[in-house]
Formats: sequence, C-alpha cells, structure tokens
Amino acid sequence: MKYSKIPPLALVFLLLNALVAFGQKAYILKSHKMSVTGTSTMHDWTETVKKVDWSGNITTEGTGVKAISDVVVKIAVKDLKSEKGGTMDNKTYEAFKSDKFPTITFKLTSATVSGAVVKANGTLTMAGVSKPIALNVTSKVLADGSVQLSGSQAINMKEFNMAPPKAVMGTIKVGEKVTFHYELIVLPKT
Repeated sequence: MKYSKIPPLALVFLLLNALVAFGQKAYILKSHKMSVTGTSTMHDWTETVKKVDWSGNITTEGTGVKAISDVVVKIAVKDLKSEKGGTMDNKTYEAFKSDKFPTITFKLTSATVSGAVVKANGTLTMAGVSKPIALNVTSKVLADGSVQLSGSQAINMKEFNMAPPKAVMGTIKVGEKVTFHYELIVLPKT
C-alpha cells in the first residue's frame, strides 16, 4: 500500500481553506431601509431607495459576524424617490446620468471585522465613475439568524463627475455633499 506524501504545511493550508469555505454562507436581502439626504439653498431633502439588490457571503459565530466577502449591492437610479415629488426625482436622475448609467453599484474588495464593526473596502460606481471607498458598517446577528448591517456614508457628488441638481433657473442649488444611510437585514440563502 502506497501513501501519498503531502508536505505538512500544504496539508494545513488545504484544511484551513476547507474550513473557511465551509464556514461561509451565501446571504440574500430580507429587508432594507435606505435613503440619501442632502441640503439645498431652499431646504434639506431626503430620497428613499425603494429597491436594493444585495448578495454576499457571511461567516457568523454566536451573535457576531466573523467574516464577510463577495458583497455586491446594486440600486437602480430610478428607484430613488424624493419626498418633494417628481421634479426632484427628475433632477436626481439627470445628475446621475441615469439614461446612460442606470445603476449605482458597490463591490466589496476586502473586509476586516473588529467586534461589531466591519471595515468594508470596495468600489463605488455612480454616474459611470468608479472610486474606491471605505465604509464602517455596524453588524449584528439577530435572533432568527439574519444579520443586520447598518451605517451611513457621506459622498461628494463632484468626485463622481456629477453636477449637483439645480432648479428654478439655477436659483435653488443642491449641496454637492450627500449622505447615504442604510440598514440592511440579510439572511442565509436556502
């Protein structure tokens, strides 16, 4: 009987990879609360994100997240809806160049977990421009096994070659900085 000789270090590496792959589960979106807020020369404003596509892998242990990978978040620009009505919506779609670039996308490139905080490094693409971004996401494993991911991120529209919307012949101007607020509940894919 012949035995294959696998170097001990290679065997450890193979076992660790198997454990990591086994521990991670694919998750899908259960529910979301997401909005974009900003200012203008007339009033502050809020746009609600009506639909979000989310996918990714998460490893949990007890009530904490241990690892997260392969996250992709997609939002159709036309799923942004303003409390101020259609005029604001149309100005937003124009700023995002939604006819040419209909989707906002975040792709995770790496993540580190420290307690309940996930530092999520990734690429954000808006209006056809992709930029690296680092998000601090608060994570929590809920009683039903789903995971809550929440936080906020300020973004300067001009960094994505977006012109802040204007109205009434330029007398009302939106501030160039906006803030994305999010609370996502994701659950293991069955």
